[in-house]
Amino acid sequence: MDGVRTSGSTQTMPVDSSNTFYFDHPLDHIPGIMLLTEMLQAVRVTHEAAKGPLTAGRTRLDVQFPVMCESGTDVVLECVPDEVSSSWEVTARQSDITVSEARVTFTTEAGTGLDATAPRVNASLVHRQRVENVLLGPPRETAEASVVSHLVSPPPGHPLLANSPSVRSEEELIEAARQFCTLLSHHYQGEREDTQILWLSCTADLPRDLPREQPVSISWTPTTSRLRTVRYDLKLTDPVTDTEYGRIVNVSRCIDPATYRRLRSSQAG
Repeated sequence: MDGVRTSGSTQTMPVDSSNTFYFDHPLDHIPGIMLLTEMLQAVRVTHEAAKGPLTAGRTRLDVQFPVMCESGTDVVLECVPDEVSSSWEVTARQSDITVSEARVTFTTEAGTGLDATAPRVNASLVHRQRVENVLLGPPRETAEASVVSHLVSPPPGHPLLANSPSVRSEEELIEAARQFCTLLSHHYQGEREDTQILWLSCTADLPRDLPREQPVSISWTPTTSRLRTVRYDLKLTDPVTDTEYGRIVNVSRCIDPATYRRLRSSQAG
């Protein structure tokens, strides 16, 4: 492959509004986790077509959500290789507006759950209506003052199990982290349950081959900050051995319902 330029791809993103995971409750936009999942799937397929099958290793990504992705307008995904860094630049656009952009790197570094009937946290605290879409167990505080929750697997047939039910995909780990940040915003940051939480960015370094039977905990060490734009530095570990599996940094902004309505009205105009 030396000296041969890697091919990219351009495709229209499928949006199934009847999907009860991504559209767990009524939304006036395409959710960020759906956008991220489709971007990851597009770059996996493009990478494998250009360079061959992905093997065990890690996925590093940095994704931004500069504006909300609107319903009813086609989303075009473009995957472009960065030949210098061996990364992929992935962009999601609606018309001439970039709604998300990401840098994704697949490496061959070595990567280093609990079953679907395990107890789950209250669905409303992670902004879900269907209990099968909740990926976290009840939170607890440790002696080191960290907040910890365990990951719970979705039930058979769930969209997050589509690629490989035997391992936890990157998007499943990221969705669990997004839910954890939502929980933290309410339970530990004091936000009301009707607060709208806008996902601004996500940076992650995750394994591609984490076996589902291995238990996984997610943790956060509280800060003194009570700003409404919050950065959460999260760690994924084995709760028994404390082996670190990966890290995720999420940045989100909390806004009250009235401010959210004004924001959406101004974007519609």
